[in-house]
Amino acid sequence: MKDRIAVVLIVLLAALAPRSLAQTTDTIDVVNYALHLDIGHQQTRKIAGRAEIDLQKVQQADYIRLSLANATVDSVTLNYSPVAPSGYSYDGRNLMVSTASVAANTVFTLEVFYTTPGKVEGYGWGGFH
Repeated sequence: MKDRIAVVLIVLLAALAPRSLAQTTDTIDVVNYALHLDIGHQQTRKIAGRAEIDLQKVQQADYIRLSLANATVDSVTLNYSPVAPSGYSYDGRNLMVSTASVAANTVFTLEVFYTTPGKVEGYGWGGFH
């Protein structure tokens, strides 16, 4: 009986133990965000933006995924050099950018130029985002 309790306790402790650092480590570390927005298009209800993101690749990764819902991606740069359209894809929710050319432990800059239709909130106070 004591052996069964010991086995159950060991199994429970193993299940509740924190995951190893290798299992939870991210592949990309965000160093800095800079968002540049042009919201002066209220009549056409569009927002134009440029996201400039400094990242460090902490593990080898062939791509990075960014969430960007309901936008039109105009262009992407990697270290201020244009990325060919074959180097990224966008499905309306996620932007996937190839980072295969960036070595691990390297800081790099990714820029995304986009437009998105603005949304007017229905609260009656005219909120636009």
